[in-house]
Amino acid sequence: MALELLGLLARRQGAYHDAITAYEQALGIVRDLGLREETPFLLIDLGDLHHLLGDFEAAGILHKKALDLAQELGAQDALALAREGLDRAARRLGGEAGPADEHP
Repeated sequence: MALELLGLLARRQGAYHDAITAYEQALGIVRDLGLREETPFLLIDLGDLHHLLGDFEAAGILHKKALDLAQELGAQDALALAREGLDRAARRLGGEAGPADEHP
């Protein structure tokens, strides 16, 4: 939780690379602890940061991972956010329909 807050603070300050580092560390801890329900949200945050840095391919990959896990977990909030992120990444990469359109 502390790393997530540090990531949020870094993001708000425009220190996107520092935010990515904090979120990646948080993701590692969450995975080590087996807290799967937190994982999609951290993946979404990471995807959003990559989007802000202009790395739309990485953003799409992270949002796709979040979408798949959110579907598996039945996490509707994460599912909606992941779809939104996938659509944004697809638009920036020149696709007409986002990869999220493939998922019900």
